[in-house]
Amino acid sequence: MVCWECLDWVERKKADGFKCGIICTAAKLRFTEGGNLVCMCLVMKPILYTLFLFATLTLTAQSSPDTLDLNKFSGKWYVIASIPACFDKNWNHITENFELKDDGNIDISMTYVKKGETEIRTKKATGFPYKENKNTEWEVQLIWPFTSGYLVEELGPDYSYVVVGHPQKLYFYVMNRTGTMDGVLFSDIMKRFMKKGYEINDLRIVAQ
Repeated sequence: MVCWECLDWVERKKADGFKCGIICTAAKLRFTEGGNLVCMCLVMKPILYTLFLFATLTLTAQSSPDTLDLNKFSGKWYVIASIPACFDKNWNHITENFELKDDGNIDISMTYVKKGETEIRTKKATGFPYKENKNTEWEVQLIWPFTSGYLVEELGPDYSYVVVGHPQKLYFYVMNRTGTMDGVLFSDIMKRFMKKGYEINDLRIVAQ
C-alpha cells in the first residue's frame, strides 16, 4: 500500500503543474520483495524521480505498425494496465491467449480473477483481423452478434509488448509477454498516448 508520505509527494508534483496522468499512474506501481508488498517510498521514489525527468523531455513518437504478423502475435499476453471496457473493469491477473485459425481468424482465451475473489475464470472471444489493413485493425466478438473495434496502436519490434486501442478511444490496453514492464518504457507509452487523446487519468494498473 502507498503511504501518506508518497501520496504527499505525488500531490506536490501535481501542484507544481506536472501532468497528473503519468505521475498518478506511477504512484500506483507496486514492488514485491520476498513475497511482501513494500511501500513505494522505500524503493520506488528514485524511479518516480526518473519518470518525472523523462516525462519532461520531448519524446520521439512511435508510429503505428504497418503490418501485424499474426503468427508472431499469437501466444500468451499479460495485461499490464488498461482503460477498461465495461465488462473487465474489476478484473485482475488478466492474460489473453491468441491462436491463429486456419481461416485467418483468431481464437482469444482470456483468464482473469474478479476483484475480491480468488477463482480463476475464463472467457472466450473471436478476433476478425482486416486483411486490407494488414491485420492491424480487427473486430472482436465477445457475445454474438456484437463486435467491437480493436486497433493495434503500437507494437514492440520484437513483439515483446503491444498497445491496443479503439477507433473512438473507448478503451486502451498495455500488454506484454512477461507480466512486468520497464518503468521508463511504461512512462513513454503513457506520454505518447496522452498526446493521442486517450484519457490516461482513467488508466488502472492491473495486478498480476
